[in-house]
Amino acid sequence: MVLLCSVRYWIYISAATTMSSTKILIADAQTLRREGIKAILLKREDLEIIGVAKNEQELSKQLQFEVPDVVVLSFQEDGNFDLEQIAQIKSNYPHIRLIILSSLLSNEKLMDVLAYEVDAFLLNECDEDEFLNAVKAVKKDEKFYCGHVMGALLHKVIRKDEVEEELLNSSTLSEREIEIIQLIADGFTTKDIAQQLYLSFHTVGTHRRNIFRKLNVRNSSELIIHSLRKGIITAKAN
Repeated sequence: MVLLCSVRYWIYISAATTMSSTKILIADAQTLRREGIKAILLKREDLEIIGVAKNEQELSKQLQFEVPDVVVLSFQEDGNFDLEQIAQIKSNYPHIRLIILSSLLSNEKLMDVLAYEVDAFLLNECDEDEFLNAVKAVKKDEKFYCGHVMGALLHKVIRKDEVEEELLNSSTLSEREIEIIQLIADGFTTKDIAQQLYLSFHTVGTHRRNIFRKLNVRNSSELIIHSLRKGIITAKAN
């Protein structure tokens, strides 16, 4: 009887531990880089690596076998993963948090990736702390971009200064639109915003499109940086 109780107790603790861990799938074509990512993640007891994929076919099989909470995908100029895989993950598995690791990209390619609303974006040059901070952020449904990426985004915004000033002067934002921009910056999804403001999902989507058009931005990252720099919204202290 004591043995049975002990077994039950062990099963209960084991199940609770499994439920609290974050399941991660690594997709990277290079063995050394995969092993490096694994070594960093294995330092955290609350993270569980459920598989690795070296190419598109293995990634597809892994996702069909077991759906992770987070996918760490290496997007390199000469790698096996491209925008198509990013688009498929965001479309077919919208609840998966997607962390992109990449080599130094052109501004155009960088914006192409961010257009898919990836949850975190880091360059290979980023350090271990930034990578783990990215994992922590996406676990809390927050966005994370390393310093290199944020610098590139800010540079792009600054270069569009004259055009943006003209657009801002000619396109007045409504109070509702400013309210929605602030909620987007605070990490709210379209569904969350609809519930918060007692609006339909479609109405919030229409507001988002109008905001993007007025401010000449392509994604939430550009929107937040632009709005902070122009004083449309304010950053909230953590």
